[in-house]
Amino acid sequence: MNTGLVRCKSIHNFTVKAFVLSFSVSVSRHVLVAVGDLFMIFALVQTKSNLS
Repeated sequence: MNTGLVRCKSIHNFTVKAFVLSFSVSVSRHVLVAVGDLFMIFALVQTKSNLS
């Protein structure tokens, strides 16, 4: 009885850890994309102001 409970708990912890890991990975990917977009826009603005 006890061993089954411990096994269930460890599986639950592993599931939570995997979910948190995938969530943080997707969030960091979105952040990287947003930062890249901002950088591109900033570069475009800089080149436009340099041209004019």
